[in-house]
Amino acid sequence: MLWPPPGDRTTPPGRIETVRYVRSDGLVNVWGHRITLREPQAYQYVTSVISVHAKQLRIITRHGGIIHADHFNIDRTLR
Repeated sequence: MLWPPPGDRTTPPGRIETVRYVRSDGLVNVWGHRITLREPQAYQYVTSVISVHAKQLRIITRHGGIIHADHFNIDRTLR
């Protein structure tokens, strides 16, 4: 059986979501790109949302607040 079932998408096409851990120094690693967050979010998990077609990255807290938004190029080889 396929999961999620065909036609029942949890993430829209063209969008990639990953959960990342924020280190003590505020760094988040998204596929080899190290991003320093301005707001103190150390020792917490955040969601990185990549819009593939728009080449945008947003980092969102577990409460839904956007704490980082920037341009993001996806490399052909992911790390």
